Amino acid sequence: MPLMRIDMIRGRSQSEIKQILDIAYHAASTALHLRPRDRYQIVTQHDPDEMIIEDVGLGFERTSAFLERVWIL
Repeated sequence: MPLMRIDMIRGRSQSEIKQILDIAYHAASTALHLRPRDRYQIVTQHDPDEMIIEDVGLGFERTSAFLERVWIL
């Protein structure tokens, strides 16, 4: 599996983080036809002032629930 990095604002529970990782893995394994347990994921939590996530005119507000997911193939 490609390395998957997920950046988020600090404050989620461990169960929320596990659910995010499980959903991201399921999506990647479905899209990329990965083998079971082929899983490399890293979560980095940031203080709110360490992530600047501004509106770009798309008509919706970004919140502290924002996730940045990067796949490194």
